[in-house]
Amino acid sequence: MSRFATVAAMAASLFLTAFAPAESALPENVTVATINGEPVSAEEYSLVMMRQAPRVYSLLKREKNLDDHLGYWSPDSGPDGPFAKLREMTLDELSKIKVQQAMAKEKGITQDVSFVTFREGFQKENQRRKEALANGTVIYGPKQHDESAYYFIRFGDLSYQLKRKVCKETAPAIPEQ
Repeated sequence: MSRFATVAAMAASLFLTAFAPAESALPENVTVATINGEPVSAEEYSLVMMRQAPRVYSLLKREKNLDDHLGYWSPDSGPDGPFAKLREMTLDELSKIKVQQAMAKEKGITQDVSFVTFREGFQKENQRRKEALANGTVIYGPKQHDESAYYFIRFGDLSYQLKRKVCKETAPAIPEQ
C-alpha cells in the first residue's frame, strides 16, 4: 500500500469513527449527507475522501510547505488544517458527482445512482470477469477491479453519456451562423 493510500485510509477511518461508537461497527448504508436530493453513504464518502487525500497533501505542501507529521490528519488540526481541507474537497467532489448523477436520472440515462446499486454492479462485474477468465474468454482491463477505480470509471461513463445527451438536446437550438 502506498503512503498516500495509507494516509487516505487513516483519514477515512477518522471520519468514519466520528459516526460510530468505538464498541460498535458502522452499519452499512448509513447516510452521512444528502446532496441535491441524493444520499451519500459513509462508504461512498470514504471512497471519495481517499481519492482526495493525495490532492490535499500536495496542495498544503505547495501552499503552506506543510509536511506530514503525527496528527497531520487529525480533526484537531484546526479549521485550516489538513482534515478540514480534506472534508471540504471531499464534499466539493461529491457535490459534482451527485449533481451529475441526479441529472442522469432526470434525463433517463439511469434509474438508480445509489451506492448500494453501484456496489452490486461492482460485485457482478468482478464475478463476470472471474468467470470469463475461468472459461478462457478474453477480458479487457484488469482481472478484477478495485472498488475506488471502478467507482470513478462508472462515474466517468455516466458523465460522458450525460454530456452527449445534453449536447444532442441543445444542438438544434444553436443557430447555424
